Amino acid sequence: MTDLMTTEKFTKNQEQFMLEIVNTKGDNLPAKIEDVLSIFEFTDFKAKAWKLMMGKMSKLEENTEAYNSALRSGQKWGIAALYAQKRMGEIIPTAPNGDRKSSDYIEKSEAIKKINIPAKVRFESRAIANNPEILDRVIKNSEERGEIPTKTAVLNTIRVEKYRKKEAKKIIKHNDRVVKEVPKLVKDYFNAVTRYKEELKMALEGAKRELFSPESINIISKKHEELRSMMDNLEGLI
Repeated sequence: MTDLMTTEKFTKNQEQFMLEIVNTKGDNLPAKIEDVLSIFEFTDFKAKAWKLMMGKMSKLEENTEAYNSALRSGQKWGIAALYAQKRMGEIIPTAPNGDRKSSDYIEKSEAIKKINIPAKVRFESRAIANNPEILDRVIKNSEERGEIPTKTAVLNTIRVEKYRKKEAKKIIKHNDRVVKEVPKLVKDYFNAVTRYKEELKMALEGAKRELFSPESINIISKKHEELRSMMDNLEGLI
């Protein structure tokens, strides 16, 4: 079992502390949210500093040892910051079954308010904590692309995944509705065929009495050709 980190150990050896956060995926972070908040703010600051440094480097310096060293450091601090924010999301209380009046939720919420964590940070932290598989995927993709992972990338991926799931549910719902309507569709077609047969009988009587004009004969021939083609397609499909 991994030992939880302390702020004292963090102060003594920041680099080693950061590496342990990365290696344990944040499982060694403190249990108190005020301690995690301090670590998050520091690791986030370090990640942004490395990213700024890389941005100021000349394009000519890309792929040099100095650039790659800065990238590796930036990636590690960025990963540590993300795991620290994930830890905050795990600690920040959520109302069980939406019950915000429960004594336990109220007590924990009041304690969080005293620490003065911005609502945006609380919301983002919960989102990251609730989607650990997306967090790990973004980290892996960032490492492969030679980028510093950011919370923006994680949150955007969460939004995209949420949108995709929503659209997938719409498609399933639409397909279910179509399936339910199929019996009605078939019934309506049979009714249409019955009506058409009755009209066709009347047309045959009219043809026997030479009621159709020469112009209408060409139109009827074309329409019948279209109907035969559609009927052949229907029979082929069923």
